[in-house]
Amino acid sequence: MNFLKRLLTGLGVVALISVCLLSGRFWTSCLCFCMVVACVLEFLTIMNKGKGLHSNIIRTLVAALMLFLAITYNLTGNSLPSSGLYMALFLFVLLLLPAGTLFSKSGTAVLDIAVSMMALVYIALPLSTIQVIGRIGGELCGTAFNGLLPLTIFIFIWCNDVGAYCVGCTIGKHRLFPRISPKKSWEGSIGGAVLTVAVSVALPLTMPDRFGFINIWIWITTALLTVVAGTFGDLTESMIKRELGIKDSGNALPGHGGFLDRFDSTLFAFPAVTGLLYAIQYYPLAG
Repeated sequence: MNFLKRLLTGLGVVALISVCLLSGRFWTSCLCFCMVVACVLEFLTIMNKGKGLHSNIIRTLVAALMLFLAITYNLTGNSLPSSGLYMALFLFVLLLLPAGTLFSKSGTAVLDIAVSMMALVYIALPLSTIQVIGRIGGELCGTAFNGLLPLTIFIFIWCNDVGAYCVGCTIGKHRLFPRISPKKSWEGSIGGAVLTVAVSVALPLTMPDRFGFINIWIWITTALLTVVAGTFGDLTESMIKRELGIKDSGNALPGHGGFLDRFDSTLFAFPAVTGLLYAIQYYPLAG
């Protein structure tokens, strides 16, 4: 029953993400907006409850959304005046995070500020890069936006998860990081990487009209980077949960736990791939 619940929830998430990304920039922005709100809210809730903190959820959410909007209107190629406005609002709200603690009587003011800042760097900023990759994909295809590129990164993440799970459950014996995540194995990680690389090769070879805008070696490099960064994202979230003494970050997604449980790899993979694509933008990427 739990497997069926997990499967149906997973398929629903995959369908929602796929439809939004392939429907253009507006729906991608809506998707990322909802992801930022859900993940920041969940993160602050478990940190406040688990550590007895009093991080201000409203101010942190406003700051996260202003940062998200500033990136949306700047790095994705929209109007500069709008990006400047949202960046100014973000900096203003950012100053309110520590200033607001002056009126708090809690004895955890420094930790409250630190957790709020972490929410911006750990969640809001990484999730905003999903749109940036869409813009980069658009530049490579000669269009304003190409949701197929960020969707492919999600596909790599999902392939890594499926491969790691199947191989790890079958032959996994050597623990990858037993102190933080006792169930993850080296065999599973290698299996996930092999499946992801195989998919990164198969996509441009079988559908060159859709995936030929990037050289196959760049696809392979992107897949490997997604696997490594995604694994670190998974382990980081496991470390946070272990320190808080919780099994899941929430219960919003039946069979999966919380939003952070579902998007932990995303928080590391997308910024890493964004950096890679920016680093090689001066070299030929076309197939």
